[in-house]
Amino acid sequence: MSSLYPLVEAAVVAACLGVILFAVANVAARRGIWPAMAWAAVGLGWFLVVWQLARAGAFEGTRGSARVVAITAAVVSLALGWALLASSRRARSGVADLVTIQASRVVAVVVLLALAGEALPAWLALPIGLGDSLVGLTALGVARRLRGAAAGAARAAQVWNVAGVVLAVFTIAAPIASARSTGYFLSLYPLVLFPTFLAPGALGLHAVTLGALRRPSSPPESAS
Repeated sequence: MSSLYPLVEAAVVAACLGVILFAVANVAARRGIWPAMAWAAVGLGWFLVVWQLARAGAFEGTRGSARVVAITAAVVSLALGWALLASSRRARSGVADLVTIQASRVVAVVVLLALAGEALPAWLALPIGLGDSLVGLTALGVARRLRGAAAGAARAAQVWNVAGVVLAVFTIAAPIASARSTGYFLSLYPLVLFPTFLAPGALGLHAVTLGALRRPSSPPESAS
């Protein structure tokens, strides 16, 4: 995997930044430029903190405090992601956009490289590398059905979200719990950004999406 390291790093960092930019654009569209700029500073600032901690090895499994630091980072990432997205008051009519950004989860396929290199066990790498990638691959189809108001689209979206929640929780909990042994590789940069930033962000997206799906659909706007 060493020869692919620059590509893996670029892909994971790009996915993190893509989620932040989407959330900021979401706020800008709903609340205006100044709230969006404030949230951009918070989101990017927090990402830089997690990114620097990851590069410095603060989450490394062999460190005594690494688990506490990783859990703290995951909780803060989840709280900030949910607050940022919820602040835009996204209604059911725009829930397809929340689903679309989850396509970024296909980046989890890089975890399979660690499996191929025998750096991670199958029980840990497959749910993250394969499961999250499938969530990302199916996101566009689920979003398309929601935009087209296809029959059963809302129910299918709820099932898809529940599956995504389960995988996001696994991606956060399993690497942190096993970082001193089998999950050590996922406590190293850049893959540690999955349990400390990307998966909590995905969980926040799912929470807001499920909340929006429970609201009644907005009536169509009349033509001007």
